[in-house]
Amino acid sequence: MSPLSRETAVSAAFEMFLQEPGRSIATKKKFRYKFKGFLKQYGKRPLAEIDTVLLDEWFDYMETRLGHSQGHLAFHRNCHKAFWKYCATFTGVNPAANLKRYEEAPERVIVADRDDVELCLRACESMWSTIAEQRDAAIFALGAAGLRRSNVHSVSYKAMKRALAKPDEDMYLFSTSGKRPMEVILNGRLAKIIKRYVDNRPTAPHDRLFVNLNTDHPDYLKPLSAEGLTRARRRVCKRADVPLISFQKMRRLMGSTVARKYGLEIAASVLGHTSGTEVVRKHYYDPDRDAARQAALDTLKNL
Repeated sequence: MSPLSRETAVSAAFEMFLQEPGRSIATKKKFRYKFKGFLKQYGKRPLAEIDTVLLDEWFDYMETRLGHSQGHLAFHRNCHKAFWKYCATFTGVNPAANLKRYEEAPERVIVADRDDVELCLRACESMWSTIAEQRDAAIFALGAAGLRRSNVHSVSYKAMKRALAKPDEDMYLFSTSGKRPMEVILNGRLAKIIKRYVDNRPTAPHDRLFVNLNTDHPDYLKPLSAEGLTRARRRVCKRADVPLISFQKMRRLMGSTVARKYGLEIAASVLGHTSGTEVVRKHYYDPDRDAARQAALDTLKNL
């Protein structure tokens, strides 16, 4: 008897998939992370209910609502292709066979709109009436400084408090922890937005800066989840009445702006990439096309 059928729940099939011989712990962790949102939404459904249309809608949701990059979507696609191919060996149906392809290195890096970010920062400056508003504004401000969502998630309360108490001339400097730590510089405007929350953050039994403030939630005062950070960013964008801006797009805006003025090596340093400029060039740098055209025109005049 086949261990899987079209009536098997997606979550049960996923666990069987992970237990296949030869899967390393690291591979299992990767798949669990990539499928977390999908399983939360569709895990209880039978495999028979997952079709190509549903998967296309899920990827469209990740792209348009969650703001995932092309590279991130390509990684998700590869994971889904592997899982549904496994399921198809038992069910005969592969809904992921014709999933849209995503470029791991897009032809042009899409950055956040500078005017939209400015409108969001103005909204952040007015979000002070509740501690939840102050927290959301602080989260967005750190995103505007070029942090990854994982960096925002791991910011230390004590480190931030020390940085805000002792500015170095006109900048506030601190370092994040986690898998990919980075040095962060804040200007006075961003520091002021963040300080409102830091000064009012409730006491918690941990050192994470951002905490769950829902008193009715079982995770009250625990570190705010990654999904909580995303919801906070959405609320700021809604308050500013602008399209959703992802942490990744703000990070690209920071990288492109620095690279255009100071070069790729400085941009890599600002973004915390220690492996050189190649990642920045492929994923974070949007060249100034107007400047390039003007340079070409000026050169042609001298021929």
